Amino acid sequence: MASIRKRDGKWRVQIRRKGFPTESATFTHKAQAEIWARERDVELHGVTHGIIPRRTVRQAVERYTREVCPRHRGARWEKIRLQKILRGLPFAERDLQSISRAEIASWRDSPSELASSSLRREYGLLRAVFAVAARDWGWLKDTPFRGLPPPAEGEPRKRRVSDEEVERIVAELGYVRNSRPETAGQFVACAFLLALETAMRQGELLAATRENVLGSVLHIPRSKNGEARDVPLSRAARDLLARLPEDGHLFPVAAGTADVLFRRARARAGIEDLHFHDSRREAASRLAKKLDAMTLAKVTGHKDLRVLLRVYYAPDMADVADALG
Repeated sequence: MASIRKRDGKWRVQIRRKGFPTESATFTHKAQAEIWARERDVELHGVTHGIIPRRTVRQAVERYTREVCPRHRGARWEKIRLQKILRGLPFAERDLQSISRAEIASWRDSPSELASSSLRREYGLLRAVFAVAARDWGWLKDTPFRGLPPPAEGEPRKRRVSDEEVERIVAELGYVRNSRPETAGQFVACAFLLALETAMRQGELLAATRENVLGSVLHIPRSKNGEARDVPLSRAARDLLARLPEDGHLFPVAAGTADVLFRRARARAGIEDLHFHDSRREAASRLAKKLDAMTLAKVTGHKDLRVLLRVYYAPDMADVADALG
């Protein structure tokens, strides 16, 4: 049965039915909540009697975006990607039950300008939509993704970031070294500089608060892999942190704003093919000169050393030759 309660100005619906996991959704208006509760109750009743409701791929993606994405740390990215997928999906308006494995494979293998890593992420997102539709919503008996491998894994990105490029980006963001940031652009510059010192992700930096700074360590309560970790701070990193806000978030900038400001600064600087995330690879390569692989994995938060070595650790072999003497 469904229960509808008002909480924090919105209407929350919770549905419990024997043999199915508890479901919940939140709506702005009570009428929306009541309609959803009735429709879902009818669907579950039908599933109990072997009747599968007819729903399109678009409806499944939209429901996943509304109900499942908000529970994920990468909710903003997932919502943007799912809308992009829908715009180019040849079977978006088709019935979920009519989609075959051959059609999924054809979509997977269709020509694309995206990097292999982006293709694999989009494939995984749509696969998750179908899996939830089958497992939790009763909209499918089985998913056509079952048994289909994701797109082939391409060569990992190995873009390094030069000191000159760093200075040009920082200058275009309006930041002067050793000063206190005031504008959003200056805060993004400081985040970029700190990323180069710590190998932290942009999301981890923007979520960090002053309370997370514990002396010479920055504590990340929950990283991308779901676990906490402590990031050691170099002297340069500690000096930079000392110039950031003493309360609240260290970088009071929204993720979307940070992305836009960084891209614009990169364009003004005339730098091609540089992403904020490249700072993570650059930092890992620099730290590898001082740390062994196991310690480096602890700093970056990698559980699988193969991923660290293949994707993020890109040493300059000329430096290695110098070290050999």
